[in-house]
Amino acid sequence: MIRIVRSLIYRFNMKRLTDSLKRDILLRIRSQFERKDLEEARKLHEHEYVHPSDPLVSITIATYNRAEILVNRTLPSVFAQSYQNFEIIVVGDGCMDNTPDLINSITDPRLRFINLPERGAYPEDPSRRHFVAGTFPINRALQEVTGLWIAHLDDDEVWSVDHLEVLLRFAQSHSLEFVSGFAMVELAPGDWRELTSSSFNEAGGRNIHHSTVMFRTYLRLFKFDPKAWWYNMGGDWHTFMRMAYCGVKDGVVNRVVNEAPLRPGTTRPWALAEDRT
Repeated sequence: MIRIVRSLIYRFNMKRLTDSLKRDILLRIRSQFERKDLEEARKLHEHEYVHPSDPLVSITIATYNRAEILVNRTLPSVFAQSYQNFEIIVVGDGCMDNTPDLINSITDPRLRFINLPERGAYPEDPSRRHFVAGTFPINRALQEVTGLWIAHLDDDEVWSVDHLEVLLRFAQSHSLEFVSGFAMVELAPGDWRELTSSSFNEAGGRNIHHSTVMFRTYLRLFKFDPKAWWYNMGGDWHTFMRMAYCGVKDGVVNRVVNEAPLRPGTTRPWALAEDRT
């Protein structure tokens, strides 16, 4: 009986709340379950991060029919890193272009490619699809990593040459679980804007550019949700907010570590483009 009464009160109160508050409440409730998993993961893996000074970093890249940009722009910025102890896991979202051929032509043994048999089931609405496109290959890539740290890179962006080294050393020296940096985004040909990151304490997981993050591998328990569009946010912010609610220890490197140039033939960035695939 008590449970029934509580349920009725909860439903009544939820009807009186705005949609944004409802979403935030549901996100916090979900995070409470993940908090228990995080506490167990910390106990199990915390000792692994004490001694290695140069641990293996796993780089995750989700891609969909952007073979030329990926191979000629994005991957070279990874191979040029000052920190070289890494592996790269590229997962195709059911790519139908020549992505498999071009990636398989790269002989570096640190690179692995998996192409999902079909593209993920995303919303038909372009705006909603933009929020969650790539969640299926990202989750698959997270399953494949073997390093102690994970760094993500979008398939059309470019890292600074010391990206991995700067983020890793900052996280190690401050005993962090999650670290992010700043990004430069090209809004129009030759017109660049700096995007700063905010700590979890400042913005609760928002205002973080996905390609600037590095985090401990056990945080992959926070899977990317293909339904994040319902919260009016991207899958990355949805994931980072849950981390913030669970008390993940994070910090921000106050410098640019990533660039997002325009794609060839476009005049607006990914955030404004009409083709949000």
